[in-house]
Amino acid sequence: VLSVVEMTVMLADIVIAWQMFQLAGLDH
Repeated sequence: VLSVVEMTVMLADIVIAWQMFQLAGLDH
């Protein structure tokens, strides 16, 4: 069972990775 903190951390990781992916795509 995931705690609220664990879910928040996972979502933050996904959002950061997605933003980095978008920035990398815009650079190229």
